[in-house]
Amino acid sequence: MPDSTNTRDAHIRNALHRVLSHAGFSRTRVLKVLLEYLVDRALANEPISESAIASAVFEIPAEDFHPYTHTNVRVQMHNLRRKLEAYYTECPNEAVRITLPENSYGPVFEIAGHLSPALRRTLNQARLLAESRYPSDLHDALGLIDEVLGESPTLGVAWAVRADIHIMLATNGEPPLKHLHPASFAAAQAIAYAPAAWEAHIAKAGVLTTLDWNWQQAEQHFDRAIALGGGIRAATHPWRQIFLLALGRAPEMALAMEQLLEMQENPSHMAQTNYGICLHVCRRHADAERELLLAARLFPSEYSALSWLASVQWTMGHRVRALASQVKAILRARRSPPGKLLALSAEGMRAATTGSAIIVEEADVEGGGPEMGIAMSSLIFGRHERAIGAFERMAAHRFPLLPFLIHLELVDPLWQVPRFQALIDSLQLPVSAFEYRKTR
Repeated sequence: MPDSTNTRDAHIRNALHRVLSHAGFSRTRVLKVLLEYLVDRALANEPISESAIASAVFEIPAEDFHPYTHTNVRVQMHNLRRKLEAYYTECPNEAVRITLPENSYGPVFEIAGHLSPALRRTLNQARLLAESRYPSDLHDALGLIDEVLGESPTLGVAWAVRADIHIMLATNGEPPLKHLHPASFAAAQAIAYAPAAWEAHIAKAGVLTTLDWNWQQAEQHFDRAIALGGGIRAATHPWRQIFLLALGRAPEMALAMEQLLEMQENPSHMAQTNYGICLHVCRRHADAERELLLAARLFPSEYSALSWLASVQWTMGHRVRALASQVKAILRARRSPPGKLLALSAEGMRAATTGSAIIVEEADVEGGGPEMGIAMSSLIFGRHERAIGAFERMAAHRFPLLPFLIHLELVDPLWQVPRFQALIDSLQLPVSAFEYRKTR
């Protein structure tokens, strides 16, 4: 194991010892055992589930455990979160923080140096906004992360978050190359300043996946991120999702997403929606429809679940339902770049459903998200050459979702066209991607 990993783990275990030795934990034996168990499992890169905690910490046999009749785990996790918050309030300059996100049983380790409490809050706010699919939120996140880097320019984790934000902007309506090059610079800074931080390797792997199409090196960094304590969070990160779906390893990704959702007390909108997208690529369309319907209900302000639901329903032959879902998505994303993208797809659905002429529109961001709307609406209407043109522009501008979009069932007819085959060849996908297609 690399020295950087040993050093990191030693820092975390020393931090754990300081927490457990603190007066605030002196009379909480159960919480001490629980925290030590969670940290040990995370450092060993082993999955953590509610039933496993019940068995190991509370000695409840697995066959007897049921979350509705045994509430010990959730109650004590809540108590442990509050106890840790109190500890870090009293010890704000702790260089290593062990936190327990509300929607997960897996601890998060932050080796961020001596950040002030205010600056740490700013970093966490940027992280939350970085999951948004709205460009305005993502630009706000950039402003926050630049505030952090202005005071702590060598903070590798902050550089990793900056890279993630730029890739999200490239995905959600803005010119891809305008953001992927800054993402590449930020990822390099993250690796330079925090080589033992899993977030840094995720950021680097994301750039290698979306900008460079260097699949071999990307996998090395993804594996490194998992080994450095990223665990299930690294294994199911959106950039790794794109990577595995592109390489024809969608079933592997589906299993990892199922594990993530099982671990989360309250699933995030991104995890729930992306699980449905993964099932769609796996061509488990009925399952995908169910999960995306659930995501749309759980997160009523999110448009992406409804948009992907429309794609699933159209593939299943439910044209009217698909159009209705897409219109609902447009209403949720109104007046934003994603809203324009959804409107293009809805126009294609409407025209194909009613038999009316489609309005020909050009993407206002060449090679970006709107090109996906043109490609999908053109495929729905049977205009294959126009769809291929949109895919070619996405490839030239490195639209991040392109590598897995080619595996959607809706795109299957294009694989027989030499012009599209040339585009596929340019992606330099490994053999696994083509072997997977043989099973479809």
